[in-house]
Amino acid sequence: MKKRIIALLVSVVLLLSALTGCTDSATSNEYEPSVENVVVSDTNSEEEVTVDVNAAAEQAYMDFLAGKSKVKTAESFRKDDAEYNYDGLLYGEYSFDEMKSIIEEFEMTTSSAKYALLDLGQDGVKEMVLRFESNEPNYMNWTGILHYNGSGLDLNYYYEDGYRTFAHLYDSGWLCTGGSMGAGAGVTSIIGFDGKGVGSELFSVYSYYGTFVDSIGYDLSDDWYSMESGFSENYIGDFFVREYKDGESVKLSVSDWSEDEAMRAEEEAMIDRFVSLGAQLIAEEEMDRLSSLAPYESAEVVWTDL
Repeated sequence: MKKRIIALLVSVVLLLSALTGCTDSATSNEYEPSVENVVVSDTNSEEEVTVDVNAAAEQAYMDFLAGKSKVKTAESFRKDDAEYNYDGLLYGEYSFDEMKSIIEEFEMTTSSAKYALLDLGQDGVKEMVLRFESNEPNYMNWTGILHYNGSGLDLNYYYEDGYRTFAHLYDSGWLCTGGSMGAGAGVTSIIGFDGKGVGSELFSVYSYYGTFVDSIGYDLSDDWYSMESGFSENYIGDFFVREYKDGESVKLSVSDWSEDEAMRAEEEAMIDRFVSLGAQLIAEEEMDRLSSLAPYESAEVVWTDL
């Protein structure tokens, strides 16, 4: 009899232990927080905010095009007013029709308007690129970058192209501009944008031929003109120099030296002066690598006509 009671007690104890273990396990599984779920929730929240901002931005852009609101120019336009008003717009606020009229007067042409929505700063929020394209050949086109600031629109950047210049805006957010600077000079620049649609030059590559090479000196010294370091009046050489500028340094590569010994001597002396003023002479292959546009090129932006 005692053996049965003892066996029964042992069975009860084992059963209670098993039940307690299951309860603890179930409780642990039920209340254990999931870090993975928290991360997904945050990501979804960020995506929702971006979608909301883009929806508000697009509505603001469409309201501007419909004449329901105005855009305010950036402070850089105020600075330009005191100089030569190269941008065509005085500092202030403009409706779409006002802007188009002023730009056409500034460029002395009529234009067709078109736009594109593009995430220039690659931050998930789109800017509106507004282009007034000249209806006349050999006249300039004007393109402005409009940014939604949360309550209104800012015009933070502009560029021009046409006549002897070009501009390629890529859907990757990079802008390539350039063109002729005269019979013996040309330039190509790569421009990137921040989250507010403000453009800044990444680098420029200038090409100079013959006597135009002298122009490089102005990038190296404010006193270049007074230094009388140009070519002699007898110089008729035809060497070719490329200049790479990225805001931190000036690099030069030379090709096609003149065969005439006297001309070649002047060319070498000119390059030596540039180097003494801080320029770095590099090989043609290195210049090709630095100036390559391949890393920035992609499909060009698709415009919507207005």
